[in-house]
Amino acid sequence: MHDTAYTFFSGLGIVLVILPITLQWRARNTSTIFNLLWIFVIDVVVFVNSIMWWDSYRVYGLVWGDISAKVITVSPVCLSASSLCINRRLATIASSRSVMRHENMRLSKLLDIFIGIGIPLLVMGLSYIVQPHRFDILEGFGVQPVIYRCLPAIFLVYIWPVVLSLISAGYGCVAIRFFVSRRRELRSLLLSSHSGLDIGQYLRLVGLASADLLCGFPVSVYYLYVSSQNLRPWVSWNNVHMYWSRVDTYSAENALASNSLSVFAFLPRWGAPFMCTVSFLFFAVGDDATKKYHQWARTASRLVTKQGPETADR
Repeated sequence: MHDTAYTFFSGLGIVLVILPITLQWRARNTSTIFNLLWIFVIDVVVFVNSIMWWDSYRVYGLVWGDISAKVITVSPVCLSASSLCINRRLATIASSRSVMRHENMRLSKLLDIFIGIGIPLLVMGLSYIVQPHRFDILEGFGVQPVIYRCLPAIFLVYIWPVVLSLISAGYGCVAIRFFVSRRRELRSLLLSSHSGLDIGQYLRLVGLASADLLCGFPVSVYYLYVSSQNLRPWVSWNNVHMYWSRVDTYSAENALASNSLSVFAFLPRWGAPFMCTVSFLFFAVGDDATKKYHQWARTASRLVTKQGPETADR
């Protein structure tokens, strides 16, 4: 089994998200960079998996499988954490009464690093506690992470994206509230905060974070609900990790026979290319992107003009 449409759109998503990353990298918007980089990494992982196990569920590429399993495990955490960084930054700017000092800006970026990078890495480490074996391989899907369904797994893995999304939603409400009530002075606030944002970019960031929440939060709640059903008892570390080196394989026919397995396989699969497309629509159609396109066009035109006479002389 293989899914040509998915492989195409996930590959296209990698291309689409590169431009927003370059634009935000120039603007030094750390919270947005974390969001886009995580989307990019997740999409690369699922794209490569769809190619490696195109019509196969053969066991190979164990190191890549370990990396893929961890990235897929924390993908909901990554998106909710980076959305929290964006909403927290927007709320801080919109609610500020004075120019943000350099020390406060530095502290804010360090906090973004902790939330956007530190928390996902922390959950990666914690997930090993409830990881009974290395990973599974599903035909046409590739690597699937495995979590021992027990009470500790709820608090170590599944509850994180829900909690982070709720906090992010709170900051998002604050950002929107202050935008509505202080719309006239928000332009000067954005300028004085040295954030590199204007009103249009501010609204696009609100839209991106809201898209992350609207798409990711219901999925995270569903995963939390399903994972909390029929919990198995935690006996001991040795009992859970007794066969940790094992890699289980499943054909597409067996994997898709169960509705729950189908949902667990399909939801993360299409989330990454969808968010790549959303990010492109939010950031690659604005004034900054248009200026970048014109710059690339002028550069290409100069190269063609310069090479033309040289080619003719030859």
